[in-house]
Amino acid sequence: MITIVSAFFDIGRGDWVKFARSTDVYFRNFERLCLLENPIILFTESKHRERVQRLQAKKPNLQVYFEDDLFERHAGLLERIRQVQQSPEYRDGILEPNCPEYYEPRYVLVNYLKADFCCKAIAAQGIRSGQVAWIDFGYLKKKRQLPISLRWDQDFADKIHMYSLLPVHAGIDIPKAVKENIVYIQGCHIVAPAQQWPRMAELMVNAIEHLFAQGLTDDDQSMLLLAYLQAPQEFVIDAADVTTRAGCFFIFRKYNKYERQLTLLDRLKYVARTLFLA
Repeated sequence: MITIVSAFFDIGRGDWVKFARSTDVYFRNFERLCLLENPIILFTESKHRERVQRLQAKKPNLQVYFEDDLFERHAGLLERIRQVQQSPEYRDGILEPNCPEYYEPRYVLVNYLKADFCCKAIAAQGIRSGQVAWIDFGYLKKKRQLPISLRWDQDFADKIHMYSLLPVHAGIDIPKAVKENIVYIQGCHIVAPAQQWPRMAELMVNAIEHLFAQGLTDDDQSMLLLAYLQAPQEFVIDAADVTTRAGCFFIFRKYNKYERQLTLLDRLKYVARTLFLA
């Protein structure tokens, strides 16, 4: 089965005026993710130790790494992001200034580091082959987004797989996409062979530097677009199907070989394990 990597770092989102989400909500969503039988590797802060230990008691293949110095280690990059976000040239023309990518450097940083987290997980666990997926910590907002099988695997091609909300092409106006919050690539789910994640991390470094060179910064969605445009031959981009009841969070239902061979036992197990979930 595919190894899942995720991360949660408290950037004060529970206190935001817009797009607020409490830590309790995040962990309720992650508890749904932990119903999957897939191995999960999580990076978070030690202040959440009791919460994750309760989850580990139910899910032995949840591996957790605590990092309390993430923002200190990346202080230089945070400052570069902050300087761009505060520059009048950057702020001019932004249509949705209350979105966190335009004012919260830590939000941008954590999204930028998704490939880096995957690389660290692969190294720490000694993963040499197979598929590794980044899945956002709060991905599963509803029970209906879980696969009935409670397992996830798919015969993905030997490339980096991402999902697009709009057609992707070389002529995209990047400054316009950033300032008008036009989303081409979803950042919530990315799948790649274990050996491809270092390349993905390299492409993300190039992407953030490309934005800085233009006096821009943005969350992972624009950086993932730039990563793809650097090396399209290394990616498979599928159209995101957001028309089902799973909405934007469809990967476990749509791209899952186990969902195409469900048994009665699978269905009974799903009912028993999700009975009290919303």
